[in-house]
Amino acid sequence: MCSEDYKTFIKEFVYLNKMEKKGNYARYFFIIVLIGLIILAFFLIKPFFMPILGAIVISYLFYPVYGALNKKIRYKALCAALMTIVILAIIVIPLIFLTNAFVGEAIGFYDRIRETGVLPAIEKVSGYISENMGITIEAKDIIEPVSKYVASSFTGFVKGLSSRLLALFVMILLIYYFLKDGDELVKSFRNLIPMTENRKNKLVKKFKEVIGATVFGTIVTGIIQGVVGGIGLWIFGFNAPLLGGIFMVILSILPIVGPPIVWFPIALWMMLVNGDWFNGLGLMIYGFLIVSTIDNIVRPQLISTKVKMHPALILVGVLGGLVMFGVLGIILGPMVLGILEVFIQFHKEENATKS
Repeated sequence: MCSEDYKTFIKEFVYLNKMEKKGNYARYFFIIVLIGLIILAFFLIKPFFMPILGAIVISYLFYPVYGALNKKIRYKALCAALMTIVILAIIVIPLIFLTNAFVGEAIGFYDRIRETGVLPAIEKVSGYISENMGITIEAKDIIEPVSKYVASSFTGFVKGLSSRLLALFVMILLIYYFLKDGDELVKSFRNLIPMTENRKNKLVKKFKEVIGATVFGTIVTGIIQGVVGGIGLWIFGFNAPLLGGIFMVILSILPIVGPPIVWFPIALWMMLVNGDWFNGLGLMIYGFLIVSTIDNIVRPQLISTKVKMHPALILVGVLGGLVMFGVLGIILGPMVLGILEVFIQFHKEENATKS
């Protein structure tokens, strides 16, 4: 190799080396910007994480109805708007009805307590505890913490009302778009998953199984809780057990607080206002031991029969989901464990093919 060829080779080598470095810098820059944007997007979405998940679940549940309506009305935007209005009515109207009913009951309870006197009622409780448990409690020891708790709860509710309304608005708006553009969104999401079509289909199948089974289990469990709760109200002498049972069914299915919001005030009314300690305490024990625990037995069994997962795993998923995600955790908890089970199966299949 002559000196001119050597110089040309050196120049080309240096040039290629510079280009490679520039390519690496560009690649590193792209990765850093991408990570930064992902982190920023996470913090932007974080306040609306639950409304987004709620919109996804609700849209999926109502999508078959939307599809049937879209066959008759060809305009997707109009169909999505109609379904969103229906969903809003299904969610909001029961909440308004239940809120008005329980506010009316609370006002009646307050008026009755005011007529009889709140101190005598509380003195009955403290006297009963002192006589039967040997614990001395004065009325002020009950009034002060209860009043502080009620005041702080009310203040917190009022402060968080605007954020709740904003979350509801975001969820309803997303439901509209998820219904309208659901097919395209699902296709785009499937294309992003770096898996074979067979594995994608297994994930989608598990997703559908868990949601369908959880909704089925929640509805049936709510009906069972309402029936069992209504029977308890009848046994312990409440004069409207059918109405109370219906309220328990609705609250169990939604679920907002659950059946205790029905049977607990009734039991307190019996004890504090009517002075019926036998039936009041009986209803409270029945509510705690039977009505409020039966869902932890029935729901996992119902879900496990449809998704072929162990009831204990479903129970952990439901309870853990409630702690982590709130109400939506009833669906999201088992779904996370179900998808984890699918990925474990994928891992086993890969190991089997390697061996």
